[in-house]
Amino acid sequence: MPTADMKRQMPKNKTKTPYSSKFDNPTDKIKDSKSPDKLKDKNEKPVTLKQVHDLVTGRIDALLFAEFLDVKVKDMANLLDVSTTGLRKNPTSDKLRPILNRLYILIDKLLHIYDCSISDVKAWLNAPNPYLDYKTPIDCIFKTNNLEEVEELVDAMEDGGLL
Repeated sequence: MPTADMKRQMPKNKTKTPYSSKFDNPTDKIKDSKSPDKLKDKNEKPVTLKQVHDLVTGRIDALLFAEFLDVKVKDMANLLDVSTTGLRKNPTSDKLRPILNRLYILIDKLLHIYDCSISDVKAWLNAPNPYLDYKTPIDCIFKTNNLEEVEELVDAMEDGGLL
């Protein structure tokens, strides 16, 4: 026989939930859904690379871009054909914009071709690619200064030639 203490601990109302299964419960659907960066909604805004923009000017910042891509500042400076010191002094210079814009467009195209997250694009950039003689796209861009080759590959993928 239950004691007075046990009665206090037992729930008073043991009614069933009005849902037939856990998947009919709206709160469980939220818990079971995919991560937010993978969900696609018709009203979803396009992904932007806010992380690489200077907060004051809104321009693409080469140092922030290097940090975003996990590349060394000297490699970014080499690609942009400036000294590391010069890059650190003026990472949003007009002189840097043409190549930074190309790099930005490359990342943006990958986001839209694969309809994926930024972390997926970073993984693609760091994976050996057979169309680049098994070099990683990031190495082609920053180690051999061959941005054009990676751009051509991404353009071919965008056209549906290489998926």
